[in-house]
Amino acid sequence: MLKKLKSEKGIAWVDIEISFVVIIIFVALIGRMIYNIYYLRVVTQKQSVATAYQTQILEDIDAMAFESVTGNLTQVYDETTGRKVSIDEKYGLSEKGIWANIWIQNKGSIKVVNVTMYFIVRGNTYSTSITRLKHDE
Repeated sequence: MLKKLKSEKGIAWVDIEISFVVIIIFVALIGRMIYNIYYLRVVTQKQSVATAYQTQILEDIDAMAFESVTGNLTQVYDETTGRKVSIDEKYGLSEKGIWANIWIQNKGSIKVVNVTMYFIVRGNTYSTSITRLKHDE
């Protein structure tokens, strides 16, 4: 009987507490890693959608006449209706949580067109920008 009491085959309360603390630390680290991966995936998806719309807007601007590309461009040509519509109306950007800012600088026979898209993810505002030259033909 005395041999069984002196053996160290059991689990002490301290061992349980240490194991519990280690498990909590690893669960918190793994949870934070999963959250960061999800957050980066959402930001990347929104950025890719914004970039796709930037490309479409720049293609619409390329299709416009040089004279109609002005410093305050808010409308583009819509092929489906055959008229000029607002950029948000054509692409539905506000429904997707994206808004656009188009900046045009006139440099004689060349216009610098900058399309910047903004979007918000978890209270942080992100932006992506593309610049293209439009020349008089």
